[in-house]
Amino acid sequence: MRNNISMYAALLFLMVSGTSCQESPEEMLKLQPDGTALVKAFDQNLDDMRQSIMIDAETGGKVKGSSGALIDFKPNSFKTHAGVLATGNVSIELIEIYKKKDMLMSRKPTMGRKPHGALATLISGGQFFVNATQNGEQLILVG
Repeated sequence: MRNNISMYAALLFLMVSGTSCQESPEEMLKLQPDGTALVKAFDQNLDDMRQSIMIDAETGGKVKGSSGALIDFKPNSFKTHAGVLATGNVSIELIEIYKKKDMLMSRKPTMGRKPHGALATLISGGQFFVNATQNGEQLILVG
């Protein structure tokens, strides 16, 4: 775990030092030996990528992310955990991560295992996360 944090810290330092900032990377992240500030920075970067879009559960709708993801929800696509079709507004949370630097900065690299078991970065066009809630309750996508 400590080696992973050290690797992320080194990569983050290299990426940030290549940009023009008024603060040094150490000042910006206030790095601590246990990596707490670095983890907080990763979490903040991920939070900054979150998009929230409202759609009507009964009519459905298209959600277009700021980086181009297009998701089409058909009418009556959501139900509650009680099995009841959702009605009214549904909050769609979308996170799009297409660039390697964004994967690194959000601590969401795409990894896979090679045939001999070693981890390796996947060749990928990116990743995205979609979540639907209503009044704080997790919804289930219907078939």
